[in-house]
Amino acid sequence: MNQTNKHRKKINYKIESKMFLNEWNIITLRSFKKLNDKMLNSFQIIESVNSFYKLKLSETMHIHDVFYSELLHSVVDDSLSDQKNELSRSIVINDEDEWKINDILNSRQYQRWLQYQVKWKNYDNDFN
Repeated sequence: MNQTNKHRKKINYKIESKMFLNEWNIITLRSFKKLNDKMLNSFQIIESVNSFYKLKLSETMHIHDVFYSELLHSVVDDSLSDQKNELSRSIVINDEDEWKINDILNSRQYQRWLQYQVKWKNYDNDFN
């Protein structure tokens, strides 16, 4: 057992702190894994047991909510004044989507598929 734990580091996070979740073992609907975000949104720690942490996940994420400490990374809130943080994209897990639609603006038939132009909630018109 000592040989196994030789290179592991003990990481302690505080309860209620915000953490980014590594997407390493989470299956999403992206066509290529290398195009996925490496870190998923920030989630709050609810509880800790040894090196495992229970996170408060969004309601659309239907996965187990306990993760090993090495899959978590602290959220740093000290961005530079001129730095523009992009809005996070949707997380797609188990065919569930986290985007919120404000309105459907238009639709069209393209080949065999019906496509929609939508107005996203909390986004500018540039994202329609």
